[in-house]
Order: sequence, then C-alpha cells, then structure tokens
Amino acid sequence: MKTRLIFLASALCFFGLQAQIPNSGFEDWTTTGNYEEPTGWMTMNGSPSATTFYSCTKSTNHNPANVGSYAMRLENNTSLSQMQGGWGIAVTNAFDYPFKPAFALPTKPTIFCGYYNFTSLNNDTAWLKLIVFNQGVIVGDVNVKLAHGSGNWGSFQYVIDYGMYSGPVDSATLIVAAFYPSTPTDGPNGNSILFVDNLSFQKLVVFGEEENDITTTEIRVFPNPAANLLTLDFGKEPEPSTVARIISVTGETVMELIANEQRLELGIQMLENGIYILEIQTKFGSTWQKIIIQK
Repeated sequence: MKTRLIFLASALCFFGLQAQIPNSGFEDWTTTGNYEEPTGWMTMNGSPSATTFYSCTKSTNHNPANVGSYAMRLENNTSLSQMQGGWGIAVTNAFDYPFKPAFALPTKPTIFCGYYNFTSLNNDTAWLKLIVFNQGVIVGDVNVKLAHGSGNWGSFQYVIDYGMYSGPVDSATLIVAAFYPSTPTDGPNGNSILFVDNLSFQKLVVFGEEENDITTTEIRVFPNPAANLLTLDFGKEPEPSTVARIISVTGETVMELIANEQRLELGIQMLENGIYILEIQTKFGSTWQKIIIQK
C-alpha cells in the first residue's frame, strides 16, 4: 500500500494506425475474491483495508450503445479512507511513482479521446492522465479534466503534448479517476461517479465506421501548417449534415460549420498560433487530424 500512497501524494487524432490501450472498451473483467477488476487495470478494490464497498465496478451503462456491453464505473466514497478503498481511481499498471510504462505503443499517437459520463458532487473534477515514454523516459503527456459533469454521456479529444520532442515512443501508462487532487495529498471532495468507455487514439470508436462514405485517404487538408486559410477537399460531395470542426488542445470548439461542398475553405486568421484538432463529423461518426496554425 505504500506505493499507492506515494503515487497519489505525488501525481497531481493524425489519421492513421491506432496504438492499443489495454481493454480500452472495458469488456474483459477478472474476478478476484469478492470483486471484479477490468483486465489490464489496477484499482482500489484490492486495498488491504477495503470494506464491502468497491470503487470500481462493471457497468452496463456504456457508450456508444451499440459498441460492446460494458463500461468502467468509478465511484468515490468520502466516508472511507484511501486505504479502505474509498477513492475511485484506476491505472494501467501498479500504483507506482515515478510513473512507469504499462503498455506498448506500436505507433506514435497524437490524439487521445474517449467517452465519459460524469456526475460531479461537491465540485469534484474527473481526471484522465496519459503519460508517454521512450525507453523508460517520459516524452509526452496529456491531462484531461472534466469538471461539473451533467450525468450524460459525452466525448473528449485532446492533443498529446510532446513539447519539443520529435523522436519515437514505445510505451505509455494511463490514470483515470473520479476526482482530481487540488493539492498533492487531497482525495475526492464528494461521492462523484465517473463512467469511462472506449478510450482510443486518433479517433473516437463508433459503430459502423467502416461504412463511412468519407474515407481518411480521400480527405485532403492543406496547407498544414496554415496561416490564414485552411482548405478541406473531400474528394466528392460530402453527405448532408457533415460538420467540420476545429478544436483547441483544451477541447474547446473554436470553429464549426456545415461542410456542404466538395472543397471547403476555412478562414482561420482570427485563431492564435498553435496545435488544433480538425474533426470531420458525419452520420457514421467522426475522424480527426492534427493541424497547425502558424502565421
């Protein structure tokens, strides 16, 4: 348990091939004693002083509704201590600090995304942290903070921050929690509940995406980097209700419009320099690409 205390006290999508997050759809669960854990993850269910309360459970409230059968449900219980398993947190390896690699990355991801359903109590903020390594050294990360949840399913997409690092990556680890410590030793503020499902890199998991009439090879985006004008060429007339959306690295939509022509030009002169996500959303789902604005 010592390593858990140290960890919690110290830790505060280009189109292309996708790297693999272990059991990313939370379909596989392992029974240990009186509880289950998502295969490939470690939770507080095994805490030495745990009571009959288990902060991580398998849920049939999952998303998308037609993808898989289960989601991971994390719940805080402020009447219990950390050692009693009252903190809703899961990681892809042991609760170690410094952070260590937990799963291999066959490709270098640029976007981290997934689905969540968060009910926030007493101003808790849900937290997902991805840490990327190369040969055991941290080379990139992303912090996803989801505050004041509505209790409905939503999605997130964040650009992974590699700073000035441009080399290869080989592994990563992932932390998911139903709270975010405002100081290094803080636990949850309330009995908040977080559902997480279908975590992925590069683009959101959707049902029937293979039926998408717009393939990733057909869409051309240029120039990239862009200064004042960004052109999207779909290769053919897009389906009605196709939406082009530019999203900041913090997940805020800064531009959105209907794509009703084969070639679409976006005036981006009002946007600040930096990295953004271009989302193309159709009735079949969404695809993503990193764009750079540089004036």
